[in-house]
Amino acid sequence: PVAAALGLVSGGTVFLLIALAQRGGMGMGDVKLAAVGGALLGYPLILRGLFWGIVAAGGAALLLLAMRRVGRRSYIAYGPYLALGIGITMIGSWGF
Repeated sequence: PVAAALGLVSGGTVFLLIALAQRGGMGMGDVKLAAVGGALLGYPLILRGLFWGIVAAGGAALLLLAMRRVGRRSYIAYGPYLALGIGITMIGSWGF
């Protein structure tokens, strides 16, 4: 329970600070998803989940830019990549 609470607070806080620092750069749904992922994974595994989500989103953004599907000012949904990072970490740490 302590690791889950720390994960919820740390995951939510990291993304809340990002959302507040850059208005329109990240939605509150992403903040909530990071908090729930933190409750599922606990601390410190949520940091690994967020890392893999960021890596997945960055790779997809680079691929979409290279294919000229999006421009530098385009919005890309972040939630699926965040969920992928949380899922990868969950599978890797829980041994599924």
